[in-house]
Amino acid sequence: MALRLVLPGIVPLAIVAALVLGILLPQLHAGIELRHQALARAVAGQVETHLQGAGRELRSVAADFGNRSNYPASFWLAPLDAHAGSGEVFAAIYIVDADDSVLAVGLPESQRGQRADLLQLDLSAWSSLQTARQNRQATWSATFLSTVSGRLAVTLAIPMDSRLLVGEIAIDQLSKFIAHMPAGSGMTTMIVDRRGQVIAHSQIELSGQQFSVGDLSIVRDALQGRFATGSFEWGGETYVGTPVGISQLDWIVVVAQPRSETLQPVLSALWALTAGALVAVLLAIAVALLLSRAFARGIDRYAAHAHAIAEGNYAQPWETFDIREIDALSGDLERMSLAIRQRERDLAASEARYRSLISSLPVVIFQFDERGRFTLCEGKGLERVGRKTGNVVGRSVFDLFRDSSAVCAHARRAITGEAMRFATPIGSLLFEVYLNPLRDRDGDLQVTGVAVDITEREKAASSLRVSHGLLDAISHAQSLYITGADPQAIFDGMLSALLEMTASEYGFIGEVLHEADGTPYLKTQAITNIAWDETTRAFYAATAPAGMEFRNLDTLFGAVMRSAQPVLTNDPANDPRRGGIPPGHPALNAFMGLPLFRGSELVGMIGVANRPMGYDEEMVVHLQPFLHTCASVTQAIRENQQRHLVAEALRESEVRLRTAIESIPFDFFLIDASGRYLLQNSASRRNWGDVVGKRPEDLTTDAALLALWQSNNRRALAGEIVDEESRFGVGKDERFVHNIIAPITDGGRTRGIVGLNIDVTDRKRMEEGLLDSEERFRLFMHHFPGLAYIKDADGRTLFANHGLRSHLDLSHDDMVGKTDRG
Repeated sequence: MALRLVLPGIVPLAIVAALVLGILLPQLHAGIELRHQALARAVAGQVETHLQGAGRELRSVAADFGNRSNYPASFWLAPLDAHAGSGEVFAAIYIVDADDSVLAVGLPESQRGQRADLLQLDLSAWSSLQTARQNRQATWSATFLSTVSGRLAVTLAIPMDSRLLVGEIAIDQLSKFIAHMPAGSGMTTMIVDRRGQVIAHSQIELSGQQFSVGDLSIVRDALQGRFATGSFEWGGETYVGTPVGISQLDWIVVVAQPRSETLQPVLSALWALTAGALVAVLLAIAVALLLSRAFARGIDRYAAHAHAIAEGNYAQPWETFDIREIDALSGDLERMSLAIRQRERDLAASEARYRSLISSLPVVIFQFDERGRFTLCEGKGLERVGRKTGNVVGRSVFDLFRDSSAVCAHARRAITGEAMRFATPIGSLLFEVYLNPLRDRDGDLQVTGVAVDITEREKAASSLRVSHGLLDAISHAQSLYITGADPQAIFDGMLSALLEMTASEYGFIGEVLHEADGTPYLKTQAITNIAWDETTRAFYAATAPAGMEFRNLDTLFGAVMRSAQPVLTNDPANDPRRGGIPPGHPALNAFMGLPLFRGSELVGMIGVANRPMGYDEEMVVHLQPFLHTCASVTQAIRENQQRHLVAEALRESEVRLRTAIESIPFDFFLIDASGRYLLQNSASRRNWGDVVGKRPEDLTTDAALLALWQSNNRRALAGEIVDEESRFGVGKDERFVHNIIAPITDGGRTRGIVGLNIDVTDRKRMEEGLLDSEERFRLFMHHFPGLAYIKDADGRTLFANHGLRSHLDLSHDDMVGKTDRG
């Protein structure tokens, strides 16, 4: 009794302690992981922003220089120096020639004295340059110590025709940034490169020392793509850390905190609970001792009388007790003993009727205890499976059905107190089984069950369901596709119909795609949501709409893709092709995977699981029309998506072309084979107005100008490239234009012409002014009464006036172009 009185004081504290250990600790761990991830992602985001900004600037420079890649080295210096600026972002910007020599280099103002030395560099040892050339795309390098600034840096190499634009980006400021990030007590933040080297640390004095942490388990796993919160030893102390990747450079941000500081709140709570429990136990024991003595005498007498009743002595009279409650209970027990005697007589009659009933019903009624041992097994249904009552009672359900993992699994769940209803094959028959766990008066669990033979009923129902379901599924899928429904709705409808036709619990329909090396992998188009916790529910919500991808072929569905043959198994747990299921995943009791062919090409597959009666070859045959429909819809949607991508790429190409045409600062126009303008840019519209749809004769009344336009157009339409200068009046002004017109041909046939009018009026006027100036100079020198001449640096006479030629008695040809030595 003392223990019973103490327990109410201890149990609440035990429950609170269990809640702390079972709920608070996991929540604390999750909270630590979330805080670490938030800080790590903030750091990763700032690093990516810093590098992406530098990358965008370099790409802009590459795009600007790409059209002038043949300019001399001196052309690049000023623009590159301007982009290098003060050196806060770029330590240097190189233009590297095809032989990996430095053609030009831009430097911050403080470093430009090194330019001459850097122009002698051979960068062939920089592997990132070779990668950029081979892949023809921008490539980041690993970290290194800059020869220009002596600071940590990375490079971004961008192909530019046969050359490369290489930006050397300083990253030593990252340590100052993460050192000033808000963080908790003892929080440590570091950035690690792909080789495991620390390139930035929240303790600034550790940054730039180029030490490796690649041997730490959390870093080693992250470098292999496994990002998870974990513990590790560093500097003689245990840390809890979380890694986050910076995908652009394959860097890792690690946020860690000493374990002692992360668990301090829970340890304080546990100490408080321990002290409270001790006080509660002492108080409860004291109270229990006092109360137990008061109850002991009466309880002993009452227990002796109750024991007599338990032995069947119902007629023994009850004595009167001083304790009012016990005295009242004595009267109740006396009435109970009379009722027990009556129920015993009724029970005997009921059992006789029960025996008569179950011996004639085509069912099996059974009962087994907590160890799975049968204590009852009767019914006419036993004859259907070749069993007798004597062969079952006393044996274990796990022994009799050791070959059926499903039966054993349901039996175990019933023993834990869960009512079960399921169908299971026994031999060639199918039984529907009901399990109902109950505890007897001693507290022992007994599982009572009824098994009904539903073989014939299920066969008829299944055949009818499959036939109707097959026709409805095919009709519905084709209707959805014809009416242009969303592909996701089409596949979801087909999956729903497939699960209903096969009486399966869950499944998927997927498209079979291939890696670059030809290895197949699966991308789901529709999949049942079988998420079993918050993590899997979030994963399903994020990936299911776009399609989940499965690349592990060492699975049951992987066997379908490898062999291009159906895979059926009604005992997946023991099938050698199995790949296993993750913890918490719903049970996999049976599986059927079928390939989808379009002609001879494997375009997809379907997979279903947990049909109560399992799967067989007959079902594969019945499903063939539906499989053909799935394959046809999959291929048709794939082709529609490819056409959409092509159309989208064409639209983007047209936008880029129009943007480029509008950027031309001169007249640009396009004329079809009949002579009508099809296209013009904004510069053309400013000079001539809207000419689209018009002909040259609709634009001018100047006969000479019209004749010139028509002549040039005819020449271009005949296949000639017209390249000449012309002059014409625009209002009161006279303009000079460099006119270029070229034919547009397709398969040897001219479809139209494209033209460009470059205004060279200012240049022509400068040339005319120069000629006029030269003529006035020539006349002046010719009539100059003195002696005058002009020589070049080599002593050759470029000009000699009439007075000098007369003085020397030489002709113009005798002097011009000759030296004094002849």
